[in-house]
Amino acid sequence: MKIIHTADWHLGQTFFEYNRKGEHTLFLTWLREQVKVHEVNVLFIAGDLFDIPNLSAELQRQYYTFFKEVTAKNFALQIIIIAGNHDSEAQLEVLNSLLVSMDVTVWGIVKRTEEGNIDFDHLIVPLGKREYCLVVPYLRQEDYPESDAYAEGVQVMYRELFDTLPMPDKSKLFIVMWYLQAMCSKILEKNRAERTIIGRLECFSPEVFDEEIAYTALGHLHCTQRVSRHENVRYAGAPLPMLFAEKITKKVY
Repeated sequence: MKIIHTADWHLGQTFFEYNRKGEHTLFLTWLREQVKVHEVNVLFIAGDLFDIPNLSAELQRQYYTFFKEVTAKNFALQIIIIAGNHDSEAQLEVLNSLLVSMDVTVWGIVKRTEEGNIDFDHLIVPLGKREYCLVVPYLRQEDYPESDAYAEGVQVMYRELFDTLPMPDKSKLFIVMWYLQAMCSKILEKNRAERTIIGRLECFSPEVFDEEIAYTALGHLHCTQRVSRHENVRYAGAPLPMLFAEKITKKVY
């Protein structure tokens, strides 16, 4: 299985009133070619697809055109999107009804069962015939199990989600896509946009992720990096620098 892990597109961002649509168009053109050249099976977008909650008609045309073109030329492509803190979860849920026919699926919220429990089954996505992906969007206080601290609640949620996997043999390939800040991750010192979203007291230890996980695709931090010693736990980083503080981040297109 071939995957491309992306995150933090921030479509619709303006930089000191400068519209960055042209830069984002170049990125989307490059990404579309990468999907085709490498015959990618799954494209992950790990949060912050948009920079603003209110989407203009022009912005909606931009993302819709990309998904239409990339799926039309790659029939086996599956696209999975989760919400970040910049995204409007309501807007993303609306996208589902428009994009589901293209095999593009969006997770904007953590759903609850009729009994009020977290619907873990909704967060488990089949990839092909035997692989699975655990998808968790940006978590607000009411989204994770009640606990004294964010990190503790997220850890309990992850464990319950992992145990829900319909796989008696957990050694089979599966992937985790999550929007959070991991301990030992790198934050650019002057990047206030990252710091104010999830404070350091709410960092999540990457040691919690089970060794059976083939790959953990994280979103939120704009600097491309692996987390601690874990080669398979990574932030994709933002495709475009969002601030002057991010100018040292290397981009590939």
